[in-house]
Amino acid sequence: MRETSLAHPEPFTSEHFKRYLRVRWKEKGEKFEPDARLGIDIAELIKTSAERNAKLDAPYLDLWIAILDEFNSWLVSLLSTVYVPAKQDDAKLNDFERAVVVLLGKLIADTTALRHLITLGFDGSARTLLRSVAEYMHVLVALIDDPALGGEFIAAETPETANAFYFRQLARGKLHTRLEVAWARFFKSSGDAAKWFADQQRRQGNLLSGTAHPSFAGGTQAVMGFIETQLDENWLGHWGAKSNMSVMTIALYADCVLPLLLLTDFPFEGFNAPIMRPISYDTSNEMHRHVRLGRSVLASLVLSLNTESNHPYIYPPDFEPGPAIDDTGTAIVGNTELVSDAE
Repeated sequence: MRETSLAHPEPFTSEHFKRYLRVRWKEKGEKFEPDARLGIDIAELIKTSAERNAKLDAPYLDLWIAILDEFNSWLVSLLSTVYVPAKQDDAKLNDFERAVVVLLGKLIADTTALRHLITLGFDGSARTLLRSVAEYMHVLVALIDDPALGGEFIAAETPETANAFYFRQLARGKLHTRLEVAWARFFKSSGDAAKWFADQQRRQGNLLSGTAHPSFAGGTQAVMGFIETQLDENWLGHWGAKSNMSVMTIALYADCVLPLLLLTDFPFEGFNAPIMRPISYDTSNEMHRHVRLGRSVLASLVLSLNTESNHPYIYPPDFEPGPAIDDTGTAIVGNTELVSDAE
């Protein structure tokens, strides 16, 4: 019997692939100059796109990318606070903890991907991803409010069980109903304040659904970017055009994270019952301080971004942001003036 080598073969590289295509094209009668090809070189196009985006002056967008990074940094601290104690004593995570760790990991990954899409100039694709981010964010809030969901969530390991979980617990307004209950519990009533914030979440869901589904408007956003500095050249948005429309994308993200910031003091006292190793707030722990103090700072920031007097400083001219915050929101976290605090 002939011996068979167990060594893995050399990879079929991109250069091999290019030579393969040239052979196939020549078989079809195409003639090439040295190093030429048929059709546009996408790798060169992407390189040009990145260089072009780097030249665009977009101070409003730069501000909002910095805001997005702060939210993501806070999520990293929250994940570290929940996961590190379990990792240190090598104990098994319970269903609730596993669900929280997976949800936070997914949110951090998708928020990072959202940043990449925005800086590369693909705001339409970022909006599509944001719809998923918003749902994951709201599921995490619902899970913290109702820890029993953890068992069902981690059981959704196949496309079939995931689909069943979605329709049983989240679809057709069920997730928004859970958020309404959580807001009412936060305000200790189902009055105007709870209704305002619940309605805000519903508006976000409707807007993101509209941009995620196939539509002429959604397709147009991918081709025509609204940018601060138009370079003197022909360039289509579907090649990547950094856009001030992404300011609104990040503003929607900020609104999506608000319930997670305001509704609980998870994972500390009063909200750590589902955790196998209850976490006590430790002022000497930087991650603990970032999670607890960051809740107040970032929640105030979100409401500041929705305060009309701040809009001229943070939105490009002629932008029409969503409904401004009123006295209801201001009363919750206090001062919402951005410029006076920064000066």
